[in-house]
Amino acid sequence: MFLTGGSHAELLKWDLSKLQSTNSGVFQADEKMTAVCSKVCSAHPKILMAIASYSYDCVFTIGQDRSVVSYELKADRLRFHLPALASVVFCMATNHVASSVLAIGAGDNLIRVWRTSCGAANPVQQHHYMNGVKVTALAWHPHQEGTLAFGTNDGRVGVLDAISGNSKFKSFHKRHQGQVYNLAWGPYPRAQANGENSPVLYSVGDGKIFVERPDSPKEDLDTIVSEANGLTRTPLSRTELAFYPSPPEEAQVVAVGSEDGSVEVLDLRSMKILFTLKTFRKLIESLAWHPRYYSAVESTMSGWLAVASNENDIHVFDLSEQLKARQVQDADENKETPLITAPKSVLSGHLSRVNHLSWSHHEEGKLVSASWDNSAQVWDVKNGTPIANFSEHHGRVFCVQWSPKDPDVVFSGSEDCTLRGWRISEQHNVLPVKKGSMRYP
Repeated sequence: MFLTGGSHAELLKWDLSKLQSTNSGVFQADEKMTAVCSKVCSAHPKILMAIASYSYDCVFTIGQDRSVVSYELKADRLRFHLPALASVVFCMATNHVASSVLAIGAGDNLIRVWRTSCGAANPVQQHHYMNGVKVTALAWHPHQEGTLAFGTNDGRVGVLDAISGNSKFKSFHKRHQGQVYNLAWGPYPRAQANGENSPVLYSVGDGKIFVERPDSPKEDLDTIVSEANGLTRTPLSRTELAFYPSPPEEAQVVAVGSEDGSVEVLDLRSMKILFTLKTFRKLIESLAWHPRYYSAVESTMSGWLAVASNENDIHVFDLSEQLKARQVQDADENKETPLITAPKSVLSGHLSRVNHLSWSHHEEGKLVSASWDNSAQVWDVKNGTPIANFSEHHGRVFCVQWSPKDPDVVFSGSEDCTLRGWRISEQHNVLPVKKGSMRYP
């Protein structure tokens, strides 16, 4: 028996006993080729690069799709399909409808969709977008299970059906001038006044936040804010946004971060600035609202906002009272916008800038942060204390997400071209350790 790769990325098995060898060493078939050559499997979407046999029965293949496949010949069974990464992991996003589904964006122009609770041999779908493009931002639609928005390093923004397998990408016509840093689905500005009920896509890049709708001109959020508040200031360079998880019948609120370290909290009904947070001096990297509910019970930390910047600390604000006040009264036209200059708590310990934050959906008050110090850090925010630090990455950590099923597991993506799942309970360090320092037991 002889194994080869076919022109359509399939693994082929040849029965050499049914071939005749000529004097020149060339094998020729004396009957139909179907009796000589048969397809074993088609697990790779791109051509095979290498084939290896561990035993007569077990075969391994590596494809141009950057995945490793193992197949049992006698049992005619796929043992596993292991996807690999060939570039930086920039972003991750958990599906809002099917919480066990995780989307991964990397610098190898692929979007991977991982069914984390699936016991199949191949739980990962791969969607190829465009050669030479890095996927830098992802956001699942809040209601449509398969709709995934993506952003790229060259400013493109679009959507695809990431679960059905169609891999049909729809890009918006206009785009940012540079990298897209964040995407979020949220209510349309002044939705009640405009009669807009469906979520629209917000994209962040090159200092601007655009409101994106298919087949419609993009809208600059800062222009809308300036008009609503009568501002004549130079537009702020926007770097981040996060929507407060409120139901449709309540006020829709969004936090918007800027390059000067400020965070403005806006009422989307009127686009008025409710209040401004100013405790950082450097660019805002990440904003994360604490989950509103745990097991259908409202959290005691609903309204808490975690903020990270190009500084090393994380600032946490309790905005619950300010948000409750917005439910019963509208902004006073003549009232000066409140300025909040002190956070409720400061989480210190990272050795470099913090660029991503994620709250646990399992346990109240648990937060994980990603940092340029090559580590991911878990915090008990309610008590203001560090819990555990993961420092096995060999490059900057760009994104973190909690496991949808296991409260003890966190996923972290890094510049070292790996996505790692690790247990909080198994970490030896409580905080990041400087290079060259020994870990303590």
